[in-house]
Amino acid sequence: MADPFVREATGVFTGTVGATVLIAGDPVYFDGTDWERADADNEDTYAEAIVVNSFASGAVGVFCKSCILIDTDAPYTQGDQYFLTPPGGTAAAGGITATRPVGANNLVQLLGFALSSSELYIDIAPIKEHQVWIVAHATTAAETVGYQLDSGNHGALMLDADDELMLIGPQDRIKQQLASEGAGTNSIRIIHAPEIIGMDEVPVEALRKKRKSSIAVMARMAYLTYF
Repeated sequence: MADPFVREATGVFTGTVGATVLIAGDPVYFDGTDWERADADNEDTYAEAIVVNSFASGAVGVFCKSCILIDTDAPYTQGDQYFLTPPGGTAAAGGITATRPVGANNLVQLLGFALSSSELYIDIAPIKEHQVWIVAHATTAAETVGYQLDSGNHGALMLDADDELMLIGPQDRIKQQLASEGAGTNSIRIIHAPEIIGMDEVPVEALRKKRKSSIAVMARMAYLTYF
């Protein structure tokens, strides 16, 4: 079994390797002191770079932000997406897997895709802060939250102490659904929007008439926030 190796590395830099031996292709994160193997177990250990060569613990390692990972054992499926794996997944902690993490607290971090059975293109996207607007109207609040958040790179809903999630829609319906799911409301603010726009309505006319619909309320809030 041949060791994987990296070519066409970009965004190359150096740093101190932590307590674990690293090999080429390992996703890593910075723990504030040195670089350790990343895993999808929680929000603090997401991948920030890829190891370029093999390095012992305590060594000065070489890392990159983007590369092509070559593995002559041909473990990849051409065209498939590859993710950071959680501990106990289909690859060792710190590895890369084609299996999308599904654990309740797992991050869903897309790292790249297979160019061929032996070549994996990896590009570690920078972490960006986004304000997410979630409209709860034609479906339940919990279903909407789950769908919207799972459609991105990071599927888990993780709120810091100072974060706030705003749910826009019929207040009673949202409260009922949150209660049925056992969800806490400490970091949730419900914006009441009682009117519903049906699927059979003309969009422009419906927005003009139903200014208290969730999509109309959200649009006004977004406009006031960004413009």
